[in-house]
Amino acid sequence: MSSSSSSSSSSSSSHDFFTRTLRNCVVNQNNNNLLPFTFIGEVGYSRDDGTSDQLGFTFEPGSSQGELNYSAVINRDNGDITTVPSNNDTVYVPEDERASYKHQSSFYVDIIAVDPSGIREVRTHVEPNKYEFEEVESSFLIPKFSWTNEVFANTVSTTTTTSIYDRSFWVGSEYGTLNKIQYNSNDASIAFIEDFDSPVNKVVFSSNDSITYVSTDANLYSTAIDTYIDKSSFENRNDIENAQSEIIVLRDGDNIFGVQSYNGKIVKRHYEDFEVQLEYSNIDAPFKVVKSVYHNTYFAAGTHILWKLIGDTFEPVYEINGYSIADFDISKDGKVCVLFTGLNEDIIRVLDKNLYSMLLDERVSGNLRYCKYCEEGRFYILEELDTSSSEYSTSHYIYNYSSDTLEKTDSTTAFSTTTTTTSIGFTSSSVQVEYPNGGEEFVAGESIEIRWISSKAVGDLVKIELYKGGALDSVVVESTANSGTYNWIIPEGIALDDDYTICITWLSKSLNPSNTDCSDSYFEIASTVQTTTTTTTTKLSERAIGIDYSPSDDSVIFVLQSGLFGIFSLSSKTIDGLLDSEVNGLLSMGIARYDVGLFDKQTKVRIFVGSQMYSNDRWDSGVIETDLTASYYGGGSNLVPGQKYYVNIQTYSEKYGWSDLQVREIVLPK
Repeated sequence: MSSSSSSSSSSSSSHDFFTRTLRNCVVNQNNNNLLPFTFIGEVGYSRDDGTSDQLGFTFEPGSSQGELNYSAVINRDNGDITTVPSNNDTVYVPEDERASYKHQSSFYVDIIAVDPSGIREVRTHVEPNKYEFEEVESSFLIPKFSWTNEVFANTVSTTTTTSIYDRSFWVGSEYGTLNKIQYNSNDASIAFIEDFDSPVNKVVFSSNDSITYVSTDANLYSTAIDTYIDKSSFENRNDIENAQSEIIVLRDGDNIFGVQSYNGKIVKRHYEDFEVQLEYSNIDAPFKVVKSVYHNTYFAAGTHILWKLIGDTFEPVYEINGYSIADFDISKDGKVCVLFTGLNEDIIRVLDKNLYSMLLDERVSGNLRYCKYCEEGRFYILEELDTSSSEYSTSHYIYNYSSDTLEKTDSTTAFSTTTTTTSIGFTSSSVQVEYPNGGEEFVAGESIEIRWISSKAVGDLVKIELYKGGALDSVVVESTANSGTYNWIIPEGIALDDDYTICITWLSKSLNPSNTDCSDSYFEIASTVQTTTTTTTTKLSERAIGIDYSPSDDSVIFVLQSGLFGIFSLSSKTIDGLLDSEVNGLLSMGIARYDVGLFDKQTKVRIFVGSQMYSNDRWDSGVIETDLTASYYGGGSNLVPGQKYYVNIQTYSEKYGWSDLQVREIVLPK
């Protein structure tokens, strides 16, 4: 790493540079960039008079047609070499050369495919084989490699910037940790952990700078997280006490927006010192704020109504009587996707930019959870279906308003029997008590886990109370995260009796009776409990706590409370099971994107592929001078499907030298 002291100057010598890692170094991206390639040595025919039919060698590049420029090198036994350009995927022997290609004569054919969108002068070829005018077919797959190696500075003070994504996301847990999860298509690992004082209910990233906002039960934090370098770091934490259970949900320019669901407020603050600039009051349980570039204003969702914030006032925009809002998002050109939940059905509704005309009205039977605008005129919607004790069933929708098409992909994933989760389950009610729900016996001083399910967000708050004989006895906790579980130690001095119930209330501005649920019948608190032998079956139920769009691989990441997560590819419309993030008890998630100063570009690249780490026994491109960032494999048909190989990529910047060697595994499908 090359570095120098940091300041606000735009001079290249006044920044800390991070040059050693190749960003978005990808090979074999879910097989989407594998090109089928077939070479056929055709039968030739020669006459006694020395004339012959037109002899040709056909190669079929499949989906690569139009991408690669082909030619052929024909090597005869006598050492003569002829190079022939392609014509409609067929190479013909030149007319003046045909007499020398007689039936059963031997020669070699080497197909060259130059990649115009990648590295120049790198060949994709058939390994030289001996053909005797027999029908010989050689079929294989060509993987594509891509990378970026811009040189970044840790402050944005140049006119040239670039957006940084890597294959990672951040999650906040009920245990007060914020974790960066690095992933690929097969597994995941924890890349970084930072501890906070209490449960992390939300993490919000800023594309303007490296400031990140973390909302915990106890405090609101702003902190610098440099995620575009290998080792993330937290610097210069600023915080204020979170007395009103506020959650920061948006950063836009010099402003941040926080929601206080219980107080029915949206608070606009200064992005640096948290100073309150403006408050919007009497909004029923606001939970999300989104900036609309097209409308040049902000929109907010409450329990039932979508609001537009106009200056220091607000007005209702949209609602459906009898339905609650689960989520919403807005495209860059002003289209609005809103998810509504009801007792008997849920509704996906997409509004045109006039906020009145409907582009989509889709009714579903499951639980609509999240929607996200994913560029190119697409909204992604996640619907969770009822789960059994061992499965997580979902439907994934992609609505493309440019073509007015709605595509649906169903997915059911079986959980491992060793997976342990306390995930919140499914219900159409605000809350529903699951345990204790009546008939249980406890001992004073015992610690029990109160459990409930909820249709509201995990980051919302609930109040838990103890009732005796139908009257309030005490408050167990004034407010806690709507996580589905709370550990309660029964007080030693509590009155021993058999008429207790637990009541849980989802905290919103309105005192709606449907926001509270109590145990179905009484449970008992005694000095001792009669010993009995029972068999308990715990239902495993999963629920997503958030989704986000990853432009680096055009996918949506959805994360479950247990720490499992899925990767839904928008291009292939597939999901390959669930991966384990190695963190559980999750409350929030997000993907970081930073616009950072761009100071240099790579000018050379070397790619080599081997059967062992750092080996080049399959193919070596050598050092190629290029400013492009993609190439197809140049080793021809020498990769065996199903066998593991190692791709090594290294790039060079004139100013900062060679990057570290990046190694990626690749296995061609069988």
